[in-house]
Amino acid sequence: MSAPILAVGDGALGFCAALREVFPDYGAKWPKAIAKITDNVEVLLEFYNCPA
Repeated sequence: MSAPILAVGDGALGFCAALREVFPDYGAKWPKAIAKITDNVEVLLEFYNCPA
C-alpha cells in the first residue's frame, strides 16, 4: 500500500492514530511550519471571534 498524498482530518484523533499505525513514515512535510501554526492557533482564529 502506498502512502497517501494528502490526508485531511476533521479533528477525530482516531484518524491520526490510524494513519501513524498504517503509515509509520507519515508525518508533516514541514514540521517547523506546522509548529508555528499550532503554537499560534488562538491568534490565527481570533479573526472569527468578531461579530458580523
